[in-house]
Amino acid sequence: MSLMQKLILGFSSVLVLLAIIIGFTYFQFTGVDQSYSETIEDRTKKIELATYANYQVYKEQISLRSFLITGNETDFKEYEDNRAIFQSDVESLRDLTNSEEGLQVIDNMIAAEESYNEAAQQLIALKRQGNEEYIRLMQQDSTEAVEKIEAAAKEMLFFQQDNFAKTSDQLSEKTKFTIWNIVALGIISIIIGLTIAI
Repeated sequence: MSLMQKLILGFSSVLVLLAIIIGFTYFQFTGVDQSYSETIEDRTKKIELATYANYQVYKEQISLRSFLITGNETDFKEYEDNRAIFQSDVESLRDLTNSEEGLQVIDNMIAAEESYNEAAQQLIALKRQGNEEYIRLMQQDSTEAVEKIEAAAKEMLFFQQDNFAKTSDQLSEKTKFTIWNIVALGIISIIIGLTIAI
């Protein structure tokens, strides 16, 4: 084989390998970019819904206390509205959740909110009857329900934030793997090109 043929064969081989590396790189980084975009969108939506649900819990408490203090039906209506928004947010979050652990966290939140609502309905009924017993019960029973719902709301929010961090770490590892594959293919192409040229 003449020197000219070796050079042409070596150069052609390097070009083919370069085309393969470029194609591999493009598809790998496109996949990583799409994974990052989907993950960020998914996790951001979940964290947003968990934050909104947590916020609605606090608004429920404020509306209930306002109703119990003033007896104003507008405050009661606001309590019911906040509850409906909470349920909608949690249901949307449930629809987006795939893991058993995530569903369990959501179920804990729902159970805590329902427990809080049961205590609230008892207090509301006593207030409407004019029974002053609601004051004692509000101080005694609702404190435990408030603590449970606040703990469940925080658990849900922390769970979503933790999942976001884990997924981000997994994508970082995938990116590192892709970079190492590209470097390895580059080294292999140089070795093959030099071997053919010699």
